[in-house]
Amino acid sequence: MCGIAGLLHFDSERPAAEATLAAMLATLVHRGPDDEGRFVEGPAALGMRRLSIIDLAGGHQPIFNEDESCLIVFNGEVYNYLELRAELEPLGHVFRTNSDTETILHGYEQWGVEVLQRLNGMFAFAIWDRRRQELLLARDRVGIKPLFYAADPQRLVFGSELKAVLAAGVAVDLDPWAVNQFFSHWYVPTPRSIYRQVHKLEPGCWLRASPAGWQSGRYWNMTFDPQPPTAPPEVWDEELRAVLAQAVRHQMRSDVEVGAFLSGGLDSSLVTSFMAPLTSHRLKTYTIGFAERSYAEQDIAERIAAQIGTDHHTELLTVAALTEFPRLVAHFDEPFGDYSLLPTWAVSQLARQSVKVVLTGDGGDECFAGYPTHYVWRYARLWRRLPGGLRRGLQALAARLPTSYDRISLDYALKRFSRGAELDYRRGHHAWKEILTADERRALFVPGLWEQVAADDPYQVFERYFDEVRDQPVLNQLLYADMKTFLLDDNLVKVDRMSMAASIEVRVPLLDNAVLDFVARVPVEYKLPGRQSKPLLRRLARRQLPPGVSGLKKRGFTPPLPIWLRADGGRFLREALSPANIAATGLFQPAAVQRMVDEHLAGVRDWNRPLFGLLSFVCWQQSRG
Repeated sequence: MCGIAGLLHFDSERPAAEATLAAMLATLVHRGPDDEGRFVEGPAALGMRRLSIIDLAGGHQPIFNEDESCLIVFNGEVYNYLELRAELEPLGHVFRTNSDTETILHGYEQWGVEVLQRLNGMFAFAIWDRRRQELLLARDRVGIKPLFYAADPQRLVFGSELKAVLAAGVAVDLDPWAVNQFFSHWYVPTPRSIYRQVHKLEPGCWLRASPAGWQSGRYWNMTFDPQPPTAPPEVWDEELRAVLAQAVRHQMRSDVEVGAFLSGGLDSSLVTSFMAPLTSHRLKTYTIGFAERSYAEQDIAERIAAQIGTDHHTELLTVAALTEFPRLVAHFDEPFGDYSLLPTWAVSQLARQSVKVVLTGDGGDECFAGYPTHYVWRYARLWRRLPGGLRRGLQALAARLPTSYDRISLDYALKRFSRGAELDYRRGHHAWKEILTADERRALFVPGLWEQVAADDPYQVFERYFDEVRDQPVLNQLLYADMKTFLLDDNLVKVDRMSMAASIEVRVPLLDNAVLDFVARVPVEYKLPGRQSKPLLRRLARRQLPPGVSGLKKRGFTPPLPIWLRADGGRFLREALSPANIAATGLFQPAAVQRMVDEHLAGVRDWNRPLFGLLSFVCWQQSRG
């Protein structure tokens, strides 16, 4: 696991400055505290910071091919590198190291950009072809590892994090579109960033650059081909067991000890159960707990760990974690509103005390239908058949329910459902996820900002992905949209930034190539026949896990933020979102923010998600200096 950075001048006579590359790499030390490597020649500069996982002695980068006509800097892991090496050596390729990085480079020599089709892993890399004077950038299939870039007529700059791109002196302007999207979704959707000039390379894509300019293309996309439900469910159950076992086995390849995040949920418990028999020692597992009862999962995680037989470690997170928030937000380089970043950071810190690599259950909800929005659209159809007066009466009743700060409380669920149930399944799916409605954003933004974004409908981000799979069954459309939005720009970003802040590598076997191929083929009738989420994984859990685990409800890795924000009379909230701090942004109306704070602290309305988004935005903007 590493951080990479570099640049290419389009004028081949203009040399790249090593000092610029050094400044970029200095921003990525947390991603790779073990080693640094640089290459500067002519118009090109490539570098990396390394967290040593595979081939500890020989994996220094950049890595060159035999005649040093090509070199690579690489962030991530390729899990099938041994199989690819066995294929490449008989073709005449000579390996100098035992690293997965070198396998990519020889694969590029043999197959060109088509090597991307053969890689199973999480990665972002840059290859400089000295003969062609061509730079190739690429990102893994679903975007587990990040890659930012900025291009202008003079040069292209890239880096594993946005801060590395900015360190090259890229001039940036805040993008009003991104601000509007952030307060709709809690993140800035790919391919754009909070700055107009900086973009994220999309998953499954490559970018080629040379003195002649640059172009991008796609090498992979999720393509659903659901089979008819002719084979009994048991056949698919057995294939899933074999596929997941293989994915875990491949992703445990490492020259250092591997542990697991065990949240107490179905996905991480399954991954842990496959890992435990593969270790020569007791598998180390880690979880974060909370004192607040409706949020606490640590007892479940500890019970599962005891039954599987792991060496389990638990740490309780308290309201004091809020003091770390401004520092943690700075790691995202743009506003990020998912407050589960706090326990993700804490569990990464806990694990880093004893291991450098962990496996998690991330991706299970998006692949196997784990969110209520994957089935509530069916009930929304029934809702729309009710007489209009009855629907309005029920909506008014839901609005009058007392506010609860428990996790996924009844009042919250009913209010969210009635909000999206009036819409078709596509717009309803977006509405159930939306943080602030258009009316709420108009009330929050200063008039000048709202005038710039009023015509922007955040649903269009989702609409693009729905349209790409419009011929698929509804469930596959919803899964595809979630993989391209929430999984990509929320879950995976959170895990990458917070684990890298602790200098620890996180691997996600539920997003392995073989698992994704399985998900693409399984009949939708078996994915979600009723309203119980993830039936395929639950059936597997009945075989793989101790009794009772398969029936666990989805809880999420969610801290009791609604309660924490009210602690000590809301002092942290009031200080961070003071009228002076809000006015300093130049984007939001202090009176509107003050109303949200007052209503949340008084228990009139649960504004915790928009308020955390505002906290994130203010702290991010302050971190810019």
